[in-house]
Amino acid sequence: MTNNLIAARNLFAEAQQAKSLRAEAISLRLAVRAVLRQLEAQRGLYLVRMLQVDDVLQRLDSTHRARTGQLLGWPPNARCSRYTSSQSQPHPDVETHQ
Repeated sequence: MTNNLIAARNLFAEAQQAKSLRAEAISLRLAVRAVLRQLEAQRGLYLVRMLQVDDVLQRLDSTHRARTGQLLGWPPNARCSRYTSSQSQPHPDVETHQ
């Protein structure tokens, strides 16, 4: 009987330990999921910020091109980079004022 009692107590202790380990595994899994959700949210914010920065840079670039064109006397739709391969004559779209 004592051997059976000792075996039962050992089985009970192992079951308690397994239950504790399972609970710990579940809590770790939940913690990892929370961290992954947080990282995904931060990644989303990062992508949104990068899109905002890109938008601002595009606006600045187009504003800069427009102002440069105005200073050179080009029409509003002219671009600085539109030259023929000879580089001596402006592109036909560009009016030059001399």
